[in-house]
Amino acid sequence: MDALLIPVFVLISLTVPVLLGALLLYAIPVRAAVTVVLRDKRQTQVLVISWWIVGIRTSGTAEGRLTEVLIAGHAVFSRTGSIEQDGKAGEESRERRAGSTGIPPGERMPDQPSALHSPQPDTSLLRSSRSEPLPPVTPGAVAPDITTPVTGAPSASPPATGIPGASKPETGTPATGTPAAVFPDIGGIVNVVQKLTGPVGSFSTAFWQQSRFVDARGTVTLGLGDPVLTGELCGMYWASRFVLLASRIYVELEPVFDRTVLGLDITVRMKVKHPLLVLLAGLRLALHPAIREAAGIAMRQSRGAAAS
Repeated sequence: MDALLIPVFVLISLTVPVLLGALLLYAIPVRAAVTVVLRDKRQTQVLVISWWIVGIRTSGTAEGRLTEVLIAGHAVFSRTGSIEQDGKAGEESRERRAGSTGIPPGERMPDQPSALHSPQPDTSLLRSSRSEPLPPVTPGAVAPDITTPVTGAPSASPPATGIPGASKPETGTPATGTPAAVFPDIGGIVNVVQKLTGPVGSFSTAFWQQSRFVDARGTVTLGLGDPVLTGELCGMYWASRFVLLASRIYVELEPVFDRTVLGLDITVRMKVKHPLLVLLAGLRLALHPAIREAAGIAMRQSRGAAAS
């Protein structure tokens, strides 16, 4: 009896947390809020995504961005990044690559010989055929064929390329010798897009059905520099405000009549009612064979571009 209870206990210990997590993902919605603030020509965007007591908040300004991990509304981890730091990191990465290859930054690597390139055309036949002088042509006579030597011996017909002695380029390779992998596989891309139409449509439908618009709240400060135009615009807004209130858009308009100004402080809130259904649709999309096929095409294109 004990030998039977042990595997049952292990199975229950593994199954119960999974079922509990699935139940929570189905019952507790994911909430998202986007805030846009524009004051004195300085713009700030804040994105907050939360589920239960866990969330992430990203704030972006012209100087940089701040990312925070939230637990019960309190930041437990934060990371700050700026445009200058990103530029320095990119410069350091280029310097490291230059040190590993021995080539200064900004210079291209020398071209390497490749077996995919077409061989150089052999012009010896052209030189031999034109080394002997042509016979004089008398009036009324037919000019001799310059592709045939004067001795009368038939010469080899010129290749399809138009250059005597030039070899025919490889199949699937452009005449310039550039590898065909550099050019996009249009047929493969169209095939992948056709295969992904159904899965992407299913995921989009699931996401749209589970998404809900909560509300939009904020304040707009507006001044056109002309009191008449500002008053007319505000009057039209207040006359149609009932339509916005019916759509859960609660935005107040504050007119400024003595100067030109535009200020925004608006927050838009949305939620995903059952995140588990969206997660399952996303997993089905990620595991679709067409996704792996698209990844393979992208890898081949990147390798071909790097080889060229």
